[in-house]
Amino acid sequence: MKKIVIILCFLSFDTFANSKCLDVIKADKVDEIIQSCFRAKKDGETLQQAILYEELENDFGSFREPTEAYKLLKLKAENGSPKIRYILAQSIMFAHKMSMPRFLGRDDLVTDSRDLTDENTARFESYSKMVEEEYNKWLLLSGNDGYREAMLMYVKRRLSPYATFPKQEIEKAIEYTVELIKQGEPGAETALEALNQSLRKYNQSMQ
Repeated sequence: MKKIVIILCFLSFDTFANSKCLDVIKADKVDEIIQSCFRAKKDGETLQQAILYEELENDFGSFREPTEAYKLLKLKAENGSPKIRYILAQSIMFAHKMSMPRFLGRDDLVTDSRDLTDENTARFESYSKMVEEEYNKWLLLSGNDGYREAMLMYVKRRLSPYATFPKQEIEKAIEYTVELIKQGEPGAETALEALNQSLRKYNQSMQ
């Protein structure tokens, strides 16, 4: 009997959490979506820490099998403001982006040589590409409507020294940065210099 009560308590908590997420989306409380639909697994952890250590619970299901809450958020984003489109982009990244160990179900986030097969690598790369494309789709829809946070996020990701980006992405980041300079965004001029340098390097590499 005690075991049944404990299980029911956990089920009730999960049901309440999912219901809160859905209610917030239904009520168009955009500023509350991230806090209501995501939780750290460990007590005392912030959302930022949970994201970093891949210990974040969410009410949106998996990438291929989304919940009612995710479907409703996406529907509202399709016909909604740049802000809710940005929130959807964030939600996609927080809920579905993962490292290869997590993708393979390694709770300790450690892989060994047996995991690094061609098949596993191909599956992980295919999944990561789908998530990234969906994330970028909504981030761009938000940024193209002039939403500051979306433009900033797009630009910051293209300033990473650890990755290379297609020419069209660098040019889009430059376009956003020019707009951010007009809005008086601190550091935007420095970012523009770095992006122009990246574009020059790209063009040189194509010669």
